[in-house]
Amino acid sequence: MSGFMAGWLCWIAYVATAPIEVTAVLQYASNYLPWLTTAIDGDRALTPHGLAVATVLLLTFVIINLAGVRWLARAKARRSHLGHRLHACRLHRLLGGLGYQLEGVRPRHPRWCRFDRAALLG
Repeated sequence: MSGFMAGWLCWIAYVATAPIEVTAVLQYASNYLPWLTTAIDGDRALTPHGLAVATVLLLTFVIINLAGVRWLARAKARRSHLGHRLHACRLHRLLGGLGYQLEGVRPRHPRWCRFDRAALLG
């Protein structure tokens, strides 16, 4: 149940992020570009040009946020893979240090258990 709730909360947060960013950018930009908004009964409203700018900004922010989500997922997958390799290496070294001989494992540490950067990331 908690995974379901966390998924929905993440989705709601993701859906709300881009419009909030667009609103902030347009409020800031309307001070320098007055043609983006107009005053109607004391309230600020978007002009047709402002609506077009808001649409372009919204699409831009959605693409940027999606790229960020993809990058984060890939980074987490790489980190997870590296963590699994490190745990396997620690286990191998621990069992080898205790004198156990694992079937099919040489007494020397295999290539994936060396602590050099190329072997760990490769």
